[in-house]
Amino acid sequence: MPLMTPTNKEAETSFWEKAEKSYQTRPARDEKHRENYHPREVVRCRVFWTMWAVMTFTYMGTAIVTNLFKAYGQTFINDDHYLSLVASLSSVFNAAGRPFWGMMADRFGFRIVAVVAQCVLACLVATVFTCEVTDREMFCVWVCAMYLAMCGLLTLIPALVFTLFGPRYFNVNMGLMDSSGIFSSVITGSVAPILKEAFGWHGLFFVAFAVIFIGILLNLSLSINCNEGSIPRHMYTDLSLT
Repeated sequence: MPLMTPTNKEAETSFWEKAEKSYQTRPARDEKHRENYHPREVVRCRVFWTMWAVMTFTYMGTAIVTNLFKAYGQTFINDDHYLSLVASLSSVFNAAGRPFWGMMADRFGFRIVAVVAQCVLACLVATVFTCEVTDREMFCVWVCAMYLAMCGLLTLIPALVFTLFGPRYFNVNMGLMDSSGIFSSVITGSVAPILKEAFGWHGLFFVAFAVIFIGILLNLSLSINCNEGSIPRHMYTDLSLT
């Protein structure tokens, strides 16, 4: 009698049924090895709020430049078509950089790669004004490099949330982490124009650098908070955070 092979639909249904059954029969967590953290537990963990602050300050410093780079470029580049091309190319680097930072994190660990990405971003933001005395192609390189560095932390945070707090409540926990983007966007949108009028473009970029630098310091302090927090230490050792 010939063997009957399942159809694609049947195979897909069987896969998800097995996955659901495996998920429902996971061993109960205990205090020594807790695999999934409920959002109510996550928001009481100082590690989460440290990560949230890292995201917030990095978002704010980045948004100051990325939201206004075209307006800044118009002060010394009289070509709107070229500036639109720069914006398009920067999106390509933003997308292409994500697998790159992911591979780096797999090899060297979250903390090292995240700090390197933040440091590169901070240096680019602090020196973007040098493009005023160079040709316009250098401005394109600078903006694309900023987007390449910017996506580093955005790529690493979801994997970190998944690993630290578990898969069961990942969507909610990641949503809580992404709420930092709302806060930083509101602050940046309301404060950046005021800072630009008060300090000019160069002063605005210095403020952006300072904000990102605060995020770097918070990231470096994450290992200390991990040791003092409520999440088991072994979870951070596995992530090369200590």
